Amino acid sequence: MKICPVCNFENPEDNSYCDECGFDLSKIVISSVDSNKEREEISTSDNDKDTDKFPIITEDMIKQNSESADYRTRKLPPLTEPPLEEEEIQQPKKIKDILKKRYKIIEQITSPSPSFELYKAQELKQADNFYLIRRYINLKEGFEQKKHSSFHEFEMLQTLEHPNIIRVIDHFEEDDELYLVTEFGIPFPSQFDKPTSKQVIDLSFRICKALEYLYQKAIVHLDIREQNILIGEEGEIKLAGFTRARHLSETMGVKGAFTEGYSPPELCGLNPSPVDHRSDTFSLGATMYYLLSNDDPSLQGISPIFSTISGISPEIQGIIAKAMAQDMTRRYQTAGEFKEALLPLLAKLRMNFPFTLNIGRGSDVGKRRKINEDSLFTLELSSAEQSAIYLQGLYLVADGMGGESAGEVASSLVIRDVSEYLRSNLFFSEGKLLSDEIVKDKIREAIHRANQSISSYVSDHPEAKGMGSTIVLALLLGDTIYIAHVGDSRAYLIKEDGIERLTVDHSLMARLISIGQVTEEEARSHNRRGEIYKAISGKSDVEPDLNKVKLEAGDQILLCSDGLNSMVRDEEIKEIILTSLDPQEACEKLIAAANREGGEDNITTVLLRFGIGGVNEG
Repeated sequence: MKICPVCNFENPEDNSYCDECGFDLSKIVISSVDSNKEREEISTSDNDKDTDKFPIITEDMIKQNSESADYRTRKLPPLTEPPLEEEEIQQPKKIKDILKKRYKIIEQITSPSPSFELYKAQELKQADNFYLIRRYINLKEGFEQKKHSSFHEFEMLQTLEHPNIIRVIDHFEEDDELYLVTEFGIPFPSQFDKPTSKQVIDLSFRICKALEYLYQKAIVHLDIREQNILIGEEGEIKLAGFTRARHLSETMGVKGAFTEGYSPPELCGLNPSPVDHRSDTFSLGATMYYLLSNDDPSLQGISPIFSTISGISPEIQGIIAKAMAQDMTRRYQTAGEFKEALLPLLAKLRMNFPFTLNIGRGSDVGKRRKINEDSLFTLELSSAEQSAIYLQGLYLVADGMGGESAGEVASSLVIRDVSEYLRSNLFFSEGKLLSDEIVKDKIREAIHRANQSISSYVSDHPEAKGMGSTIVLALLLGDTIYIAHVGDSRAYLIKEDGIERLTVDHSLMARLISIGQVTEEEARSHNRRGEIYKAISGKSDVEPDLNKVKLEAGDQILLCSDGLNSMVRDEEIKEIILTSLDPQEACEKLIAAANREGGEDNITTVLLRFGIGGVNEG
């Protein structure tokens, strides 16, 4: 008889698969022990003599294993997927479909696997709660097996609580379909098409933390790869995909259950070493390898072998090579050891901020206005984590409109709401992977909230009808700065050899210039030069324009209200900035120049100067 090491079912000797759970019996080493026979020893090469031999599974071992501990006393699901049968294609769920009378589908997410679909869902009773729903498909012949497998994942995740492990919410069956519900996250490949070295090291560092936690609980994951790493809405890194995860006492029969290109040789049955924590170390190294090399895992064969990655530093390659060692005694022996190896690289790649940063700011009522309806905001924060220093900054200029002090209120509300939201949702974000889309979504949401505040204020104060504000913002995250704007407040990039507008005015004049109706010079004196067609006014949902700049030493970023650029031409702005000793002097000279030309509006400037070096200055 062949005893299945997964479910303990006794199968006929000629069975290739377990009749009870479908496990592939041909890919494991198994023996029904006779007390009068000696155990067969597995031969090894000279290089493997010091390596623990993969044990032959006996009935006594299986019995002892099946009696071990807590939630694992039930039968375990098979580690291999059931063969897919040809069947009618299942139609995906529709937006607004309701599941279990609790979850409303709001978006389908690209799935990394043909065996399930992913959906973003909203909880009906708590509209602020969003979840990721996995809907299993292609189950015509393997429903019970997948049900058993998915419930195993659900049960295991219920016992785990770690910031870098996905939190499970629900598991249910409806209309002969299976669903697993977790906190929301998007598979890493869908967020980062070509990740940077920093992002890959950051990701791996967090997964090492998750693996450390799992190993404290004597659990091995056995399916580490980028598809099983999720990025939350705030950029949190979450390890998912626990279908194959096992307690160490249950790993004796897992050989043959592998993912080509990611699994270590011992899991693929290519050497007799035991499957343990070092198996996950290998798979994490392979994941790093593919993310940095862009190689196709399917071309690597059953178990990959490290080769040199073009364009990647020797330090990073050395870490990956050790993680992917074929001899598991040469790998990192624990996730903690792997994490410590990544730490110096992490600190280096987070950069200790490679520039000096000097800031100037100023605001003036001008020569014609009675009150200053402009507002500005600047904030820099440095966060440190295990020797890695990360600089963040937020810089805002808003130009209010509406008269009778309503413009002053509007710009103040916009500055307050945008700064509060972005500080709460993007600052102190180390330990998260902030994709461009996450950052841009947060900026959009901040401006939407400011727009709602304007709408609420006008509802409570009818006399303020018509109030509104422009905004231009710069969000500094390390060596990258994000620019967003609504209206005709501007952002400029100034280099030694020129000045570049990073924004396009949402104004009538800008539109007429773009279609050739007027020239830049004609627009400066046009009687409708102050008209804008987009502002934060509470009337409709407003969408900002967004831009991103990778900073270089010597770059300067200027934010200003139109009271500056309507009076001072771009070339003169550049000359004043490049000839000033520091940004504060430049801001004061820019305001003075605008007032010399008539000072027809309020004038506000914020100037950031990024110099050579690594010391941050105020």
